[in-house]
Amino acid sequence: MKESDLLNSKLLARYMEISTNGASALRTGEAKAFTGFDTIPGDQYVVAQILKPSIRFEGLIREMQKIEKQSEASFLIADRDYPLHTTILQGEGACTDFADFINFSDSLWERWMELGEDEIFLGHQIIPAKDTVIIGSAIEPLWTRISRFAMSQRFINNKMSPKVPDIVHCSLCRLKKLPQNVETYLSLVGTVNEAIAIDPLVLEVDSIAVIRSKDLLL
Repeated sequence: MKESDLLNSKLLARYMEISTNGASALRTGEAKAFTGFDTIPGDQYVVAQILKPSIRFEGLIREMQKIEKQSEASFLIADRDYPLHTTILQGEGACTDFADFINFSDSLWERWMELGEDEIFLGHQIIPAKDTVIIGSAIEPLWTRISRFAMSQRFINNKMSPKVPDIVHCSLCRLKKLPQNVETYLSLVGTVNEAIAIDPLVLEVDSIAVIRSKDLLL
């Protein structure tokens, strides 16, 4: 493991904050069900890594489907209802040269691969946010850091507004119906999280996508 791949305490603290806020919102009724991807602005673009589902990931989905049933919730699920991916960054605004974004992102990836580096997503935590269950990584890979900086500059140069996430994650489930039994839901998600914390989930990157957010998710 490289020095750059050491666990990031700031990410872990952020996931704890998201989990605490999510649990509180579900318990108090503040949380609202996910209303769908069609509300995403038409001028929002995303740079994302498309991930390959693994056998272990498929097992994780089966666990979430059990939780969905036992807690009387309803989920949109990654790789079934939308692509399994992790967001590098987003940008909003009128895109004047979309081909430039694609070519630049591809060149970044090709240079990385020329160095013989394999890119993977390591999931260390399963986190119940307000309307989402996310897989959080406690590592911000070097390529992610480089591409977030470089693509942000590209967005700015094209008079667009970059939005860089403060976490490294993929959305496992979206809650289109909130759990009727919140404590059961939180307990079961916590049990799944304990297993992931001991033995992180490994997902390989299949490709890089530079695309309108709506076109990726709908």
